[in-house]
Amino acid sequence: MKNTFILCLLLAALTGHSQHKIKDCTNRPEDAGMSSERLNRIGPVMQRYVDENKLPGMITMVARHGKVVHFEKYGLMDVDKPMQFNTIFRLASMTKPVTSVAVMMLYDEGHFQLDDPVGNYNPELKDLEVFSSMNHDGIHTVDAIRPMTIRDLLIHTSGLSGVGADTPVDSMYGEAKLSDGTLKEMIQKLSKIPHKGYCLTLINIVQNAI
Repeated sequence: MKNTFILCLLLAALTGHSQHKIKDCTNRPEDAGMSSERLNRIGPVMQRYVDENKLPGMITMVARHGKVVHFEKYGLMDVDKPMQFNTIFRLASMTKPVTSVAVMMLYDEGHFQLDDPVGNYNPELKDLEVFSSMNHDGIHTVDAIRPMTIRDLLIHTSGLSGVGADTPVDSMYGEAKLSDGTLKEMIQKLSKIPHKGYCLTLINIVQNAI
């Protein structure tokens, strides 16, 4: 069923299939052990977000055991253009949970441990320096107190930054144009830039909460 649904989406995008054809890829909720009555509660809630101008439009989907049991569209995809089932969205930060799930699937299969140093898999990131200060002499760095781990990457405590914040490290990210080129080239650029250090306070809070 999963492959059938993906095929339906491709056909709709490539050959101009109607919206009804895509909708036909869904199954009865009861066939997947779910309740039609409860799934029908999704629509009014989503529509309320649109009516209250909290979101311009959206698509919702629920699948279980490879069967798509709910697939609905609401609001607008653009000014005066109703949302379509094959509307393309900019994923932005939604790539983070997708990547995290993929990483944890590999973890469940025993390919690595969460506290493995990232440098074990990307040698370029093995000995990153940590930003310390900046003065008229330039950027000053210190050695990291420990290696950056996969766990650090997953919970945003790696010290890696992003373009947009207002620090010397962020400025260096922007000047390096990290998104230009391949992933390998991005890592090579990162290896030449100090990071901000580990968010040990956040780590301690999480550990104490657990």
